[in-house]
Amino acid sequence: MPGQKSKENRGQAELCIRICKLLASPSETIGVPHSIVVLTPYTRQAEVLKRMLSSIPHNIEVSSIDGFQGREADIIVFVTVRCNEHRDIGFLKDMRRMNVALTRARTALIVVGNRATLTEGTVDEESSTIWRRLLGRLTEVQLDTSVSETTTRRS
Repeated sequence: MPGQKSKENRGQAELCIRICKLLASPSETIGVPHSIVVLTPYTRQAEVLKRMLSSIPHNIEVSSIDGFQGREADIIVFVTVRCNEHRDIGFLKDMRRMNVALTRARTALIVVGNRATLTEGTVDEESSTIWRRLLGRLTEVQLDTSVSETTTRRS
């Protein structure tokens, strides 16, 4: 859309890369999953992730949510991008996009995001309630890593 700026979050991208490296490493018990897809709502974040993932030998696809409609993958790593003090979740309040992002994994869904931004939103209480319910049902895995606390806006 004219005037809108795509967003990126380097910290979340770095965490996503660490997760993808773990997923792409063959394991004696499970092997390498057939398909791994990284989804993000923002084109700019997808571009950043594609560059960062190019060094990983396993063929990991990166797509915007809109570009992935109607498809599935064994594992989805969903990078939410948004992280701000106003708790504005942007595209993440669009339930159609959320449906695509959250229902396309056949085996596992991994969400990379800022819990406070997703669940304490003041801009859209309905979406925040849905995120609270969803994240309350997921098993949280803590990775010992430091990530950026801000989202960068790029034109």
